[in-house]
Amino acid sequence: MLGVDPKLQPQLTALKAASQACGVPYRICEVNSFSGGGRPGVSDTLAGALWVLDYMFTLAANGCAGVNMETGVNHLDFISSYSPIGDDEHGHYSAKPEYYGMLAFSLAGKGQLLGVESDANSPEIKTYATLQDKGSSTVTLINKGAATQVSTVSLGEHLKAKQGSVTRLSGPAIDAKTGITLGGAEVTPEGTWKSAKSESVPVRNGQLAVTLPPFSAAVVHF
Repeated sequence: MLGVDPKLQPQLTALKAASQACGVPYRICEVNSFSGGGRPGVSDTLAGALWVLDYMFTLAANGCAGVNMETGVNHLDFISSYSPIGDDEHGHYSAKPEYYGMLAFSLAGKGQLLGVESDANSPEIKTYATLQDKGSSTVTLINKGAATQVSTVSLGEHLKAKQGSVTRLSGPAIDAKTGITLGGAEVTPEGTWKSAKSESVPVRNGQLAVTLPPFSAAVVHF
């Protein structure tokens, strides 16, 4: 699931071209990690959180106006493994791993999407950047690999930041179904969330280094 789907980019390129030709935005609906309700032990794990964060940024980078992620009971009449909202069918709801990836995107995916240059020798690292209001910006780093990586971010001349604030998306293991956190905090049973932990990373000569543990993501705000 964390690999590259060779069919996706050609489809998005065609959709973007059709959208531009007719002047009507396109939107992806009824989508998630796997068909038929997802794959238990895959879609409902930390892998699902990293997948959806990368997927939503990929859509945004290809001119997509929005996406509807499937949730709840599917056409096969059971609650999907990929559902971002858990339902015990007794009136109790909870945030599942995929919810945390969507929540991270809500923090990072605001404003104008910027072009980035990535190291071709580190394909397991995905990088996205946005420019928000009042000159603030956000860089999102996703480590899809099993090894710890140190990612060096060059900000460019237009951004004169002295430090970045890092909010991490992480979990106990790539196949973990529980213990997923964003900013060191879980979503409460009432559906609220507030970051409990952030890191300050200094910017030196227009660059900063962010350590990325295996199978994790970091949202760096400047």
